[in-house]
Amino acid sequence: MGHKAKCESFRPIYERYHNADRRLMHLILKEFCLNNGYHRKYCDPDSLARPTLRCYIGLPHAIEPAVHIEREFERRSLLIPRKTWPPKPGCPGTDQHLSRGADWLLACVGAILLGQLSLSAQSVALQVESALRKGKQAQEAGDFVAAAQSFEQARHLAPENREAWGGLLVSYLRGEKQAEALAVGEAAVSRWPQDEQFRHWLGLAYFKNGQNARAIEELRQAEVLSPNEYEIHFDLALVYLSSKQYSLAATELEQALQRKPQMALAHLLLGRAYQNTNRTLPAIEQFKSALRLDPAIPLGHYHLGFAYESLGKPSKPSPNSKRSWLCAKTAPRSSTS
Repeated sequence: MGHKAKCESFRPIYERYHNADRRLMHLILKEFCLNNGYHRKYCDPDSLARPTLRCYIGLPHAIEPAVHIEREFERRSLLIPRKTWPPKPGCPGTDQHLSRGADWLLACVGAILLGQLSLSAQSVALQVESALRKGKQAQEAGDFVAAAQSFEQARHLAPENREAWGGLLVSYLRGEKQAEALAVGEAAVSRWPQDEQFRHWLGLAYFKNGQNARAIEELRQAEVLSPNEYEIHFDLALVYLSSKQYSLAATELEQALQRKPQMALAHLLLGRAYQNTNRTLPAIEQFKSALRLDPAIPLGHYHLGFAYESLGKPSKPSPNSKRSWLCAKTAPRSSTS
């Protein structure tokens, strides 16, 4: 092999030799001497680039190397790609050294990927937070179309974010988008069947869509999951009143008032439920309670006057309720008014 060919054969491994540790340099140099006929004594890798300092030792030394080559190392050449080596190398310092380098490289790549994923997750979280904030602001401003768009964006970025689902469902309910509210509500309940708030909202969506039976079913499920929520009892009572199930409505309103006795409208509706089940005296007490809590409550004086009329005991109306009293005097005798 000529000097030029020998030099060319060393160039691919020179960078590895130059960056190797002491033991690996020793092993690379021994293999190079064996394959190319250079004597170890005269083989200076840095001099290979300078032709005047090359020293060729001849064929005999290539056949019988001056430096002993371990048989195990001779079988696994450093010039062969690492993936072709035996799976369990017995020569320390070769495969082990390169394995550590590969592990370090993989660790660096993994760290870079994890960093990129972390930055991406932080970016998504910021976008979700911004969309939720915009949705709430739009709801407060009464712009339910814009609110729905913002909450939909947040839901698209974070499909497991319950706040985004809830905001979207409420925006559709308050924006009178019944079909969209039903679709989102059913999907949310399917995803989180034990969430009482989603069942409550789905019940309201059914109620607004005229599906009272399904509304009652969902609201009952919500009531089981959260029995102490005033709003669930109150809304279930509204569905019962709409379905003319006055006894059940009275029961729900009684439970609602146990949670929040200061709610004037609940007293008024309970009075209506009592009156429609022939419990006029308790109805009068509920109407009075409603008027004490809110003297300007709509139809409060009307229902109270009508209840007194049904007993045959008209009472003198107060000056601020004269119009309501006259309405009661001239209204037809209907128990569902």
